Amino acid sequence: MAKEFQLTRDPVFQLNACLWLVRKVPYSPNATPPTYYSDGFVFRAIGRRLGVSDALKKSFRSLGWSPDPPEPDVLICHSPSRHSLVIECKAQGFSPGSSTAQQGRKLLTVCADPGIALGSPGEPGEAFVIYALPLEDVEDQLSTLSALKTELADLGFICAKSGTLGLEISSGGLWGELCVPEVTENSPVRKICKRVQITVGDGDASRPIYLVPYDPTAADNQTKDEREYCTNILVQRVLVYAMSVLGRAEVPDFVRINGRDILREATFKISDYWQASELKKLERRIIQILHSTLNKGIIREKVQASGDWIEVHLESLDLQKAALNMLQRSHTETMAKALASPQLQLDEADN
Repeated sequence: MAKEFQLTRDPVFQLNACLWLVRKVPYSPNATPPTYYSDGFVFRAIGRRLGVSDALKKSFRSLGWSPDPPEPDVLICHSPSRHSLVIECKAQGFSPGSSTAQQGRKLLTVCADPGIALGSPGEPGEAFVIYALPLEDVEDQLSTLSALKTELADLGFICAKSGTLGLEISSGGLWGELCVPEVTENSPVRKICKRVQITVGDGDASRPIYLVPYDPTAADNQTKDEREYCTNILVQRVLVYAMSVLGRAEVPDFVRINGRDILREATFKISDYWQASELKKLERRIIQILHSTLNKGIIREKVQASGDWIEVHLESLDLQKAALNMLQRSHTETMAKALASPQLQLDEADN
């Protein structure tokens, strides 16, 4: 049964909460010191496909499981020890009998061999499977993880250590509390197993700046309002970047803007570490929307798009000013609606 919506159940909010614990940039006036980063933990990847040994794949097949590797939401690494937090974001906890539990079984078994899972054979670090979810669901989720490990041990599997990252908005901010019952006292992970403040602010004001404003792999799991919030942020950053590139051009010039560069700037370079096939589709959709926005008026037919990039022929200062004016006056909400619904054209999104 679905629980009442709250921000800490939104997958993009959860993702950004995790990123802010290890952030380097940017500065945010409502943010607190990046606790995990201060203790040597750094961001490594989003959506990384983990490695699975041949022996484990064989075991999976014998049980009728898919041998496909899991792709956790966030990977955070303790640089000195190479211990890793393999984080999966969930709107709520799940029971051992749920369909979601199958992903948990694979994460627990795959991460038991961190060298293969993370592509670093022979390194001493451990991989800890962590579920980020609302704090109120932590107790039940820990029980589920314990039950899954007992089941897997009975099947002859070795399991990784695991725990939860409980998120809560209370006491004037967003808080996160890492709990890993099996962690040893001398582990660097033990040092961050505590309640820490991620941002300052009540309710919606507790949102950190979204380093990742929109996640196409999670959009279907968002409410309509949250999806619109995220697409609007992305479109605003797209427009700012496009205006900066066109505005700095020395006219006359052919100015090319690449979808990959746009997304890189819109995510504070995090997209460089993001493995998801959906990103390429998102980049191309951004280019399509920019083309539809710019290919009008006196610069019509001065704009070309070819999947991954858009090129604008700025023959004069008047054309440059016209292009910047079009971007500045563009309807952000309409563009955001078209971005979230690829089947729509911009003129249809206006209706």
